[in-house]
Amino acid sequence: MQQPVLTRAVEKLARAGEQAGFCVEDLIRILNAGVSVECLLYIIETNLQAREPAGRSFRPDDGIRSTELRLPPQ
Repeated sequence: MQQPVLTRAVEKLARAGEQAGFCVEDLIRILNAGVSVECLLYIIETNLQAREPAGRSFRPDDGIRSTELRLPPQ
């Protein structure tokens, strides 16, 4: 993966995490605990949806589409 692409992906993940109420250190701790990036995205999406007022749907404006976020297989 090219460095600029990776940098943008990490920035988007950090921005989405902060919008969901996590600081960057929280995200690092979660990943270091063994949670996959896919699962972390699901956690972020769930927290973002819980923060939305009733009747509004989650529409991130940072290039991450909710259809790309899937619950990891059990």
